[in-house]
Amino acid sequence: MQNAALAITASRLAAKAMNWPLQPQEILRGLAQNTWPARMEKLSNDPLIVIDGGHNPQGIAAMLSAVKQVFKDERVTLIVGVLGDKDLTTMIAELEASAERLWLVPVPDNPRAEALADYPDAGKLRTFASWQEALSAHLDEFPDEPVVLTGSLYLASAVRQTLLGGKD
Repeated sequence: MQNAALAITASRLAAKAMNWPLQPQEILRGLAQNTWPARMEKLSNDPLIVIDGGHNPQGIAAMLSAVKQVFKDERVTLIVGVLGDKDLTTMIAELEASAERLWLVPVPDNPRAEALADYPDAGKLRTFASWQEALSAHLDEFPDEPVVLTGSLYLASAVRQTLLGGKD
């Protein structure tokens, strides 16, 4: 919502500066047509697979809020991979405080990826060698429940490219 409000304000200021009569229906149409890849982006309906690029404590908080709004009381598996230079302790603590199932994976092909052994509470959380292994386990064990892959834009990008290929 904050990003949409900022976009509306910027559009109004730009329209005013250009002496352009921006109409409310144009703003609504723009918002309706807007997409933001890797921000609570649904990649698949069946199974329900969502990616979110939340890569800092604020992004994780926003993702968890969206998960509560979208999925209500439904149990969700969160497959999370974080870069080592992020506020990992705060992010994992916030994720653990949620009622969601939390699984940890490394961010693929990134030298800044946090090693699985270095995640806070890695010993008591379920870990996987890759997001593909985690997703496969989720689909085997909880095929009717949604899954969100999050924690890094690099992870979200890898999932998106693999599952969607060249499709948008």
